[in-house]
Amino acid sequence: MSNLSLHHKLTILKLLYDTNLRITASQLKISNANQYLIPLEEAKLIIRVEVPRENSSPYKVGFVDYRTRKKAKEFLKSHGMLNYQTPFHVLNFDYIQDESKGSH
Repeated sequence: MSNLSLHHKLTILKLLYDTNLRITASQLKISNANQYLIPLEEAKLIIRVEVPRENSSPYKVGFVDYRTRKKAKEFLKSHGMLNYQTPFHVLNFDYIQDESKGSH
């Protein structure tokens, strides 16, 4: 895994660990964020669920919950990220909207 790939995974995980946000790849200012969200899900560090959308394809939201919290904490701690500030800078606030309307 490249340093940039690990950095993006840790940044996303830290954001989700510190908040109760449920985010999509398009809500992140990280190019092709699914390439980082999918491995986090496969490693059972986050949960991703499919959400249906009117008149469009469903989308997935990712989050940390009670099933993944302990493992996420251990992963962040092992990489020295547990006590870093929450990386809100990676959120695309202009894109946070009601995606269920299919406005993409």
